[in-house]
Amino acid sequence: VGDNFAAAHAEMGDPERFGYVEDEAMARESFDACATPMIFLGHTHLADIFIMDTQTGSIHRHHSADFSAVPDMRYIVNVGSVGDPRDRDDIRACYCLYDVEEQEVTYRRVPFDLAAYRLSLRQSGLSIYPYFLSSVDGHPEVIPVQDWKPRIVVRPSRTATGIRLSRGTMSRASLAAAVAAADNA
Repeated sequence: VGDNFAAAHAEMGDPERFGYVEDEAMARESFDACATPMIFLGHTHLADIFIMDTQTGSIHRHHSADFSAVPDMRYIVNVGSVGDPRDRDDIRACYCLYDVEEQEVTYRRVPFDLAAYRLSLRQSGLSIYPYFLSSVDGHPEVIPVQDWKPRIVVRPSRTATGIRLSRGTMSRASLAAAVAAADNA
């Protein structure tokens, strides 16, 4: 937390929940939990801005754009993602700069080398298929990574209340089979 800003990976409202700030309701929870005028978040991998008018309490979502903070407004700035960009309109890696003195936010986008990423992923031996690759390929049901073996990935994470399971990934076929099994139960 700085003098006029705070930064966190995910939401400010309930950090143990590790929730996505994707709509005005979640943005309000983060605004309510943190008094600073500028909040920087990530987690969704989408560069967005939520702006709250402190006079009316209204919150509006905007696509990323350079801006200067103005009085009577508060901001939640999702900085985007450098390593797993999910903006379907612009797959370049995205980050932002914040000039504390001028209170200006400037987004930067740099090329993301998809071919090198795919090669590195194959060479790593990891059984993952990042969401953004299926989004980029335009065929979420097709797995273009050579020798891909879809599976459910569950990573335990510790919280103050014990252990919880984070969101996992599963193939479309595994999901369909799980839904069919649940319907037949």
